[in-house]
Amino acid sequence: TLTVCEALHRRYGGKVTVVPLALGGDLLAASKQRAELKYGVPVFDGSGVKEKYAVRSYPQFFVVDPDGGVRW
Repeated sequence: TLTVCEALHRRYGGKVTVVPLALGGDLLAASKQRAELKYGVPVFDGSGVKEKYAVRSYPQFFVVDPDGGVRW
C-alpha cells in the first residue's frame, strides 16, 4: 500500500495531496518502513478515520475533497 501511495505522490504530488494513514495503530512502524524504503510520502496517524469513513478492511483508497467529502 505504501508503494502505491509513493507512486501517486510522485506522479500527482503537485496536483493533489496523498495522505497514507496508519490505521493499525502503529504509526512508528509505518514511519520506519517508509524511511527504510526511502519514500518521500509522509505517513500520518489514522486513528479515528476508520469510524468517520466506515473503513471495515484495508488497504482502501479514497478520494476526499477539501471539505472531507468522499468523492471516490
